[in-house]
Amino acid sequence: MSFRFQFRRGTTAERNASNPILAAGEPAVVLDSGQPAELVLGDGVTAMADLRAAVWDDDARLALAGTATQPGDLGTAAAADVADLATSAQGAKADTAVQPADLTAYATDAELTAGLATKADASHSHATTGGGVRWVALGDSLTSLANGGAPYMGWATQAEILSAGKIRAVANAGVSGDNAAQVRARVPAVLAQSPTLVTLWVGTNDVSNSRTLAAYQSDVIAIVDALTAASVTVAVFTIPPRNDLTKLNTINTWNRWLKTLCRDRNLHLIDAYDVLVDRTTGAFAAGHGAPDGIHISPLGHNKVGALFAATMVPRVIASSPLEPHTNSDTGNLLANGLLLTGSPLPTSWVVTGGATTGFTESLVTDADFRGKAWEVAAVTPPSFRQLNQLAPSGWAVGDTLLFTARVKVVSSYGVPDTLGLSINCNLYGSSGVNPALRGANVPDLSGVVSKRLVVPAGTTDVQLDCVFNPTAAGTATYRVGELAIYNLTAQGLA
Repeated sequence: MSFRFQFRRGTTAERNASNPILAAGEPAVVLDSGQPAELVLGDGVTAMADLRAAVWDDDARLALAGTATQPGDLGTAAAADVADLATSAQGAKADTAVQPADLTAYATDAELTAGLATKADASHSHATTGGGVRWVALGDSLTSLANGGAPYMGWATQAEILSAGKIRAVANAGVSGDNAAQVRARVPAVLAQSPTLVTLWVGTNDVSNSRTLAAYQSDVIAIVDALTAASVTVAVFTIPPRNDLTKLNTINTWNRWLKTLCRDRNLHLIDAYDVLVDRTTGAFAAGHGAPDGIHISPLGHNKVGALFAATMVPRVIASSPLEPHTNSDTGNLLANGLLLTGSPLPTSWVVTGGATTGFTESLVTDADFRGKAWEVAAVTPPSFRQLNQLAPSGWAVGDTLLFTARVKVVSSYGVPDTLGLSINCNLYGSSGVNPALRGANVPDLSGVVSKRLVVPAGTTDVQLDCVFNPTAAGTATYRVGELAIYNLTAQGLA
């Protein structure tokens, strides 16, 4: 009697639909028409789609492998041929030479899949050394700014702050409601910004509208192809969770494909799903989702912004912004920028506002700040407070000014999303109030904000203004310091 044994088998689509966890040592084969067969062995833990596969390739490639140089063709010390051995001088040079491990260009598959890689191929990082990173944030409402589906303090804005100003978006191309096809149509406009880095976060609306995975893949690949063809570094975000668990399998399947795409195409992966999900339910982690169960809360945006900053700043050529390092910085148009003189109020600074009660104000030492920090602790105050200073000279109409400040939200409770700590760059007599930061209220948000402005005709006064406004419903503690206005034109830096 003869027996025929067959492995578990199916197409890629069938595998993705069920994506079973194979028992330890259990084999399975993926068979797609016209494609090499893929064999995987289960480990009892990992889903089948995430297992490493062995591929039975086509005859042409096998023939090429048969003619490839074999290790035995390269000679070994075992051949006892002195010509094959290094001299003592060559050995000494080898001992001090740069080793292959020092030149690792790509992260391991595991690191890339987890979004935790720390090494990137320099040839894939196209940020210019002169102009720094030209980052465009591309996507849907999860990336957009105020009134576009995300709160004003969205992940992209928070990433700028959390990176200490080392990476800033030259444009935000997040459009509420867009799916991958609509984002694809906007790629030419993105390329017109001459970006060196584009972040791509799309898929939420594709899932909501029940688009097929094939259609989504086609659009994402086209977007990536267009960007990489223009020598743009691409960072892809995984699709976030949602509270509607009927979409859970779809999101997980699509995210596995995104991770594989990033691994195979050497793209940067930002695993937003991982920092937002409740690991027990698969829905949003507590406090990370918006009330609609689809969008992201300010805290969720903070987690994504922190992940992006921590992942990308070490990988791109990101220079530090101009900041005051001493209180006697002659390039700073503001006096006492590090708040080192004066007590209890810092010299040259004016403290004003609509309320005199509900606030406790003081100069404090904080390891995150050069010099001192101005701390404002508010407990349900009836109005707001301000710390500001005019720059009476050192600028002219047409000059480019850089406003910069270090900020920290120590704590924040009950503060509305649109209020909190704001930094305004005021050009009185012309454009008026120009916010560099508006409504920072996420606890532990800490970093640098800055804004470049050209002084318009009619400007009479230039001012840096820090506004503390948690409203009567809120309790919060804020800190600001390292305050400066630089005239980039006068310093030849515009």
